[in-house]
Amino acid sequence: MLLRARLLRTTRELSSLLVTVRLELIETERVDLTLASAVETALDNRVDLMNRRAFVMDARRRVELAANQLQTTLDLVAEGEANTKALEDNGKPFDFRGSQSDFRVGVRLTTPLDRQQQRNNFRASQVSYQRSRRNYMAAEDQVKLDVRYAHPGGRHEATRFEINRRAVRVAARELDQAVEFAARPPRPGQQAGNGASQGVNISRALDNLLEAQNEMIETWVDFETSRHALYRDTGTMKIDAEGRWVR
Repeated sequence: MLLRARLLRTTRELSSLLVTVRLELIETERVDLTLASAVETALDNRVDLMNRRAFVMDARRRVELAANQLQTTLDLVAEGEANTKALEDNGKPFDFRGSQSDFRVGVRLTTPLDRQQQRNNFRASQVSYQRSRRNYMAAEDQVKLDVRYAHPGGRHEATRFEINRRAVRVAARELDQAVEFAARPPRPGQQAGNGASQGVNISRALDNLLEAQNEMIETWVDFETSRHALYRDTGTMKIDAEGRWVR
């Protein structure tokens, strides 16, 4: 009987030690990044924002090209006719005579008012450029909003995880106390404890420990989700060809 009690006590101590070791092995990787730094990193590394910025530059180039086609042009025009006598009466076909020739020199001016199609193209390119700028500003605001939403989540979940870790420690100690109290022999002249109530106490302590462990695991998952979301929203998460995160 004494050997059995020692064996039960040793098993209980090992179980408690195993829970404690597993509990302390879980670590949370803190993200040491301020909100301002996170926003700046996202604006520099988000690929979708780079694409939006490239769209704006392309629209700006189209405006410049359309404006170049709309510029005023000044052309110098020179025309002339060098005449000779009729060939049937003239034995000199290259005898050009100035008195019978005609020369004209002038300029031709084309203003933007005369370029209707070019004006329409220029206005359309301006509208497209302004639309691209607004889309870029909206995308930039969305990136800032995503980072501001994800940044405090990691710290909040990390704090919750530490609270739940302490709750698991407390629940493990309560289970040890319940088992130890149930295995304690009665004092001389004292009646043995109620086995049913002691079993209820142990069962309740086990339920509390299991619930605390589940909450801790759930909080750890939430923390990792928030941390991954922050890396994703800042554009620093690199994925390899197999879809794994390259740190």
